[in-house]
Amino acid sequence: MSAIPVDSTWGYRIYQDTVAIIEQRNIPGLPGNSGFKTEEQALSIGKLVVDKLGKGVFPPSVSIPELDSLKITYQR
Repeated sequence: MSAIPVDSTWGYRIYQDTVAIIEQRNIPGLPGNSGFKTEEQALSIGKLVVDKLGKGVFPPSVSIPELDSLKITYQR
């Protein structure tokens, strides 16, 4: 997994072996196209998604309470 710059925000990319399987350019679970404010925030949600995939959760959706618990900054 890696963080990716998206304009003036951040997203993340998740790989299986060397193939990108998920590229998330905006904050999941929210309407619109807002990206993460920081690289660290993008990586924390990316890690959550990787953990869900590892547990067999598909699709690995992200909820607003999960965003809040990881202190993700977003416009309400």
